[in-house]
Amino acid sequence: MAYSPEGMSQLGHLSDADRSSALSPMKVTRRDALAVGIGLFATPTATFSYDSHIPAPAVTYGSPRTYRITHEATLQVGDGRLLSIEAWLPVPQNHPEQSVSNLQVQPRVPVVRDVTKRASLARFYQTRGLPRTGGHVTYRVSYDVTCRQSMTNWAAVGKPTFDDYKRDATFRLFSRPEKKIETRHAGIKAKAAQLRDGRNEVVETARTIYDFVINSTTYRLLDGIEGAGYCLKNGHGECTEYSALFVALCRSAGIPARPVLGCFGDQTNGWHAWAEFMLPSGEWIPVDASLGDRNPRQREHWFGRLDNRRVVFGKTYDTDLKVGRTKRGRRHVDGLQFGACWFQLTKLQRGGRAPQPQFQIRGRRLDSSTDSK
Repeated sequence: MAYSPEGMSQLGHLSDADRSSALSPMKVTRRDALAVGIGLFATPTATFSYDSHIPAPAVTYGSPRTYRITHEATLQVGDGRLLSIEAWLPVPQNHPEQSVSNLQVQPRVPVVRDVTKRASLARFYQTRGLPRTGGHVTYRVSYDVTCRQSMTNWAAVGKPTFDDYKRDATFRLFSRPEKKIETRHAGIKAKAAQLRDGRNEVVETARTIYDFVINSTTYRLLDGIEGAGYCLKNGHGECTEYSALFVALCRSAGIPARPVLGCFGDQTNGWHAWAEFMLPSGEWIPVDASLGDRNPRQREHWFGRLDNRRVVFGKTYDTDLKVGRTKRGRRHVDGLQFGACWFQLTKLQRGGRAPQPQFQIRGRRLDSSTDSK
């Protein structure tokens, strides 16, 4: 199945230079560790012991496959004279479902975190050696990523209730409204209340929301991310709208949830988006409503399962890029999926050709003895 590019680029004027910080190592929380799996340890007599008090994980990860991914941002200069270029490309982080290695950034620049700390990016900023009229410049990020399929053990999940949630910082973070996840939208609030319908069981409510999103939405290409409110009102959108609507309805109903932006590791320009909702245990259940809609026979499959072809860029639509020391020195992008590019230009005559940024991502599977055939 072909997947169309989804995302957006941004054009504008430059602010102050940033104060970039190096990418910090991923911190694995206890909740993340539970999601990876429970190990068995051999005794001296070659038997196995298991602590029955340790709960089985709700989600397990396996069947690893490794891919080589290359992101590129190319700016075709057109007419006029460039004064500066600022480009950003996503750099994936480690998650239970993926491991990243062999990162290469060309030209070499620091990898930084966005303001929310939920996405990593390479920022390219150039004021010298800029291409002239008719020329172009390309920035590139490449890496190897080992992707694992996600499988939900519904027996281990059980029937958690809304009363089981701890109203802690994580719960609040993933229950709040965002620009494209409008939990306070009147229509979203009303529909979430209708879908929950007084239920106290989390998974049943999430599944009801998943089915509603599929039944009420038609896949249609858009220019950029329109978000949950748009999708509910108009009944159509791309995978980003399916995911935004699912997340917004979950959050409004009382279930912490988040969107996921990424791509398919074995495609060219195979950008995609899906979602996750959080159990009271802190484990995250994956959901792909757009594929559930476009593959009706696999609707059940895509609620709680994902394949081992997905590369995660970030788990947020609100991406704030810090380019200065104050809040005014920031740029906002609604989902950094393609990448982003700004430039400063002079001497562009009326009717002249403005610079055009182009984004591409290429993925190919690497043969490895550790890959699952």
